[in-house]
Amino acid sequence: MVNEIERMVHKLSHLAQNSFFASVGDDQGTITSSLIFAMSSGYRELYKYYLMLQRGLSISGEVFSLSVKDTALLYEYWCFIKLNSILKKNYQLVSQDIIKKRSNGLYVNLCKGSSTSTVRYKNPRIEEEITLSYNPKEISLPTVAQKPDNVLRLKKRRGDVNYKYIS
Repeated sequence: MVNEIERMVHKLSHLAQNSFFASVGDDQGTITSSLIFAMSSGYRELYKYYLMLQRGLSISGEVFSLSVKDTALLYEYWCFIKLNSILKKNYQLVSQDIIKKRSNGLYVNLCKGSSTSTVRYKNPRIEEEITLSYNPKEISLPTVAQKPDNVLRLKKRRGDVNYKYIS
């Protein structure tokens, strides 16, 4: 094992000296700007955007620090919002419990579990009811037990069959 490690170290040293890695220098760090840009009211926003562009849209950067769990949650939110925007273009909104008015303003809240956020639409031409639910707690499915992010239910005007689309 020691011989194998020494062979690998020798190979890496050879690559570092005889390839394009030989021209790579040490990291000099970042150059910090004057505090005038960070503190002055006219420059503060510009400096913030400059730092964001300089660091890029890195998920693990200092400006945008998102964990993997947060990214997955944002994707769930995005899917729900995108499905709603598609339905909104083609159908009539009947009810929703996502945007609520309180005494100090409007609030957007997506609830999981027993108090699931739900949006109901109606197809005015053929009187079908469409319900989109975010993260419902209990849903009876003919397959294995699942915890879906979004459930789209379609209730036909005639008949007792409800169609469920799960994402």
